[in-house]
Amino acid sequence: MLRWFLLLGLSVSCTSCITASLATIGTVLGSLGSAASTGSDVYKLGKLDSALMCDAADCHHAALLAAHDLGLAPKFDRTSPGADPVWNMAFLDDQKSQVGICIEQRTRCLCRCRVDVGLFGSEPTARLMMDKIRSHLPAGASERVTANAK
Repeated sequence: MLRWFLLLGLSVSCTSCITASLATIGTVLGSLGSAASTGSDVYKLGKLDSALMCDAADCHHAALLAAHDLGLAPKFDRTSPGADPVWNMAFLDDQKSQVGICIEQRTRCLCRCRVDVGLFGSEPTARLMMDKIRSHLPAGASERVTANAK
């Protein structure tokens, strides 16, 4: 009970600036433990993760087309060497905010796609980018990849 009175006294004696800082810290810490999920996409800490049933090369091409549709300027586009390629791309908008995309081939017919808008980035921007990537995947890509896997 004494703790509650001390906390109440502390909050009353603090200035609004300090109280606002504590509230902000609480909000940020609360967001560290939660993730927003709708459908197959998970958004957490500025990153939108999804799994796509397609070849990573098709997904890479779709991401380039999606960035072009949104008027994003390319910053870099790298592929890691090895049997299972991982594409890392970054694009800039007109305000120099960066949108990163990572595409990783998990199996012949499954790739993981992550859109990174930064910790304080826009979740709607990340979702729009993912929707645009999906829209540019070749028609029947999942059926073609599944047929090749058999």
